[in-house]
Amino acid sequence: MISKLIRIAAKPAPQTFNAIRENMQQARHELQEQFDNLGVEVAENMIKTEARIMPTPTIEYGNTSINNVMNGTWSPQRFVRPQNITNWGCCIVTRRPHRDAENIVSRAIDTLYQSARQLGIELSYPAYDSMPNVVNPNQLQEYLEFCEKENFELVLVVLDSKNSEEYSKTKFIAERLSGGILTQCVLMNTLKKINNQSAQMILMKINAKLGGLNAQVDLKLFQAGNGGALFSHGFPVMIQGILLVFTGFNHRCSRCTFGARFFIGVKKFYRT
Repeated sequence: MISKLIRIAAKPAPQTFNAIRENMQQARHELQEQFDNLGVEVAENMIKTEARIMPTPTIEYGNTSINNVMNGTWSPQRFVRPQNITNWGCCIVTRRPHRDAENIVSRAIDTLYQSARQLGIELSYPAYDSMPNVVNPNQLQEYLEFCEKENFELVLVVLDSKNSEEYSKTKFIAERLSGGILTQCVLMNTLKKINNQSAQMILMKINAKLGGLNAQVDLKLFQAGNGGALFSHGFPVMIQGILLVFTGFNHRCSRCTFGARFFIGVKKFYRT
């Protein structure tokens, strides 16, 4: 889905302009009668508006500020409000158990533990020594209900592959059939190659889901009355961006994912 969106959005500007103009001409021809009935007039040509390039905002973390964001990426620092994770579970959802699967996940948990300390999160090891548990998809509801009774703050669910059915089933059970328990799904292939950067990406998602605050942007740029503000007229503004999917392990935190990682208590939604 994202690749299709990018292919459409990344077309050269003249090509996009011509396509919009042709579509509008066709729509005007097909809808002219309705326009006339409503008294609506549609201009022949598009309007021209002034565009501005946003200056790079300052990213504020718990112990530092980052001013040199390069190409939309930066390295995460200690979170503004880290959420400790002291009672949690982990399972491997699979129909074909791997011989070394449990060792792979255990090593990944070690990496998460080390990365969590860097970000200010107190991360304990899973609640039971037997974890990660290997769970057949047919047993997933029973397992998550057990986790709910144990009052787990989170369940790390390891999936075999990008199987949308098993992912959807996990989320459906966790959020609807049970009383509600937070889950973080991750692919087995991701854990096989996990390093500090990919571990931090996972922890950013987890911390936001638990109500923590990873970082914050200096929003002086958006304040009405500020002489250098991007929008100086006091009108409500929404800034929107594509939520990128990370396909490798050399990516760092992006502005798009930063802006989208708010799940609890959201009142305003800023994306850069």
